[in-house]
Amino acid sequence: MLARSDVDKLVGPDNRKMMTDNHANHARFVTAILARMDSEQLVDTVLWVFGAYRAHGFQKTYWSAQLNTWVEALRAELSPAAFADVYPLYDWFIIHQPSFFALTEDHAPGA
Repeated sequence: MLARSDVDKLVGPDNRKMMTDNHANHARFVTAILARMDSEQLVDTVLWVFGAYRAHGFQKTYWSAQLNTWVEALRAELSPAAFADVYPLYDWFIIHQPSFFALTEDHAPGA
C-alpha cells in the first residue's frame, strides 16, 4: 500500500504509520479470528476500526484498496487450498463495507 501513488489521498498525509500499524494488527486479528471464530468480536472490532480510522481521516476508498491488496497478496502467497479457506472472510469484509460505513457514519470527519 505504501507504494501506491494515491496512499496519502486514501489515508491522509500524516497517517502512513497508522496505516502500517493497522495492517500489522489486521494480520494478527485475522489469524486469531480464523483460529477461533467469534462473530461478535469480529463485528465489534471491524466497526471500531472503521469508526476510529474514519475519525482520523481515512477515506471510504481506503478499505476497498486495502482489502483488494490483501486478497491479491494472499492469492499470490498461499496455496490454492489455503486461499480458499481464507477468502470467505475477506469476501465478507468486502461485501459488508456499505454496512460498516453506515454504522460508523457518526465517526466520519465533518459528521
